[in-house]
Amino acid sequence: MKVFGDHRWEKFFAVRSWGKYPPEETIRFFMRAKNKINRTPLHVLDIGCGMGASSWMMAKEGGKVTAFDGAPSGLAGVNKNAREFSVAEKIETVLGDITRPDAHLSQSYDIMVDQYSVYANPENMVIAAYGEYFHLLKPAGQFLICGFGYGTTGWDGGRRVSEHSVADIKEGVMRDTGTVSLFSLEQLKSILSSIGFQIEYWEQIVENRNGLCVDKHVIAVSKPHK
Repeated sequence: MKVFGDHRWEKFFAVRSWGKYPPEETIRFFMRAKNKINRTPLHVLDIGCGMGASSWMMAKEGGKVTAFDGAPSGLAGVNKNAREFSVAEKIETVLGDITRPDAHLSQSYDIMVDQYSVYANPENMVIAAYGEYFHLLKPAGQFLICGFGYGTTGWDGGRRVSEHSVADIKEGVMRDTGTVSLFSLEQLKSILSSIGFQIEYWEQIVENRNGLCVDKHVIAVSKPHK
């Protein structure tokens, strides 16, 4: 089966048992967005879903979820995990390039979640991808974007590919994940605003895990009505 994106992720999902529970920032965003939109059916896109850590939670909370990823081994775990959490309705899975959603997805969505996935690409592809996701988001739709900032251990020891992209990181949470793109919060907010998104709220979550720092940038945006 064809693999999209960096093949390392397919290898990770094929050998690791991970990705069963969503992070707090995703749960908090989804419950806020669900209440804000308040309609059914609620069409949800989980971008770079992996094994469906967020997919099952959003489906259990009433979302009609599409799980989108480039790694077949990750997608194979989506409905398996959903069944473990008593999700009755089968989650739709789509295999494709998450930086080119227009090539794989034809409908629009009320809620979209990028849970630390799109960032793992060169910066020109990251920015272009967010432009395509803008078109797939319904007016007044809500979109969560999670990435990493410059406080994350290891980014400055990698091989600089472009102004905001680094490869071959040797330590920390981004170790051995291929090319990644990092922005400051202000840079990312500016990029998203220039595309047309409205900033709903932002968070910076800094964690120190045994001396290794993780600088999480979490931005919730919406698509204004025309």
